[in-house]
Amino acid sequence: MIADLPAFVISLSRTPQRLASFRRSNEGVGLDIRHHEGVDGKEANLRKLVKWGKITETANYKPGMIGSALSHGELWQKAVDLGQTVLVFEDDARLRKDFAVQAEGLLKEAGDFDLVMFGFNTDYQLATGLFPGCDTLSVFSNRYPSAADMDAFAASMTRPALLPLRGMFGGCAYAISPKGAAALLKACFPLDNKPVTFAPGKPPFPAFSLNGMMNTAYKDIKAYISFPPIALSPNDQQATTTGGFAAGKR
Repeated sequence: MIADLPAFVISLSRTPQRLASFRRSNEGVGLDIRHHEGVDGKEANLRKLVKWGKITETANYKPGMIGSALSHGELWQKAVDLGQTVLVFEDDARLRKDFAVQAEGLLKEAGDFDLVMFGFNTDYQLATGLFPGCDTLSVFSNRYPSAADMDAFAASMTRPALLPLRGMFGGCAYAISPKGAAALLKACFPLDNKPVTFAPGKPPFPAFSLNGMMNTAYKDIKAYISFPPIALSPNDQQATTTGGFAAGKR
C-alpha cells in the first residue's frame, strides 16, 4: 500500500509558510508526509562540497539549485539505506484529491521501476515514449497555473496513464526505488554542467540544476511519468527558493 511507504516533503526552516501551505493544500490526501529539512544553498560550503564529491570545482550552479539537489540527494540516500521505495514531495506541490489511489495504481503498473514522476512543470516541454521507436514532445498552454487553476487541478479526476519518461523539468512529487536512487546518485553527483540532450532535434544545453542532471540519466533507467499529472507546482518564479530560471536559458 502506498500509505505504508516513507513519504517526505522537502522544506526549509527559514520558509515555514511554505510548509504550512503544503499541509493546508494537501489536507485529506491520506498520506503521512513527514518534513525533511531542506539544505539551504545559501549556507553551503562549496569547498567542502567539492571535497565530498557533491559538485565539481568548475560547475556553475545557483546556491538554491545546489541546496535543492543536495536535499533530493539526501532522500535518495535514505531510499538506499532503508531498502524501500520513498515518496518525495516539494513544498509547493499540490496533489489531486485522489492522489493516493491514482499513485498506487501507477506504481503497481510500473512494476520494477526506478523512478515514477507524478508531476512536471508546464513551462517547458515534456518528452515521453509514445510507442516503441517513437517519442512525443508535449507543450502546454498554461505555463504558470494560477491559484484557481491549482484548485481546479486538485479536484480533477482524469485517469492518468503511465508513460516512459524521456525528458522533463520539475519534480514536485515522485516515487524512487532503492535501485533507482542508487543509479541517480551515481549519475547526478558530483553536479556539473554536462550537456543535456532533452529530445531528438533539440540542441543540447548545459545542466545547471538537478533536473538537468537527471535528464542525462532517464535513458539509462526505468523512469516513468504520470500523464496527465496527479501532482502540480505553480512554478512561481517569484516565490521559488531555488533561484528560478532565466527565460531562454533552459
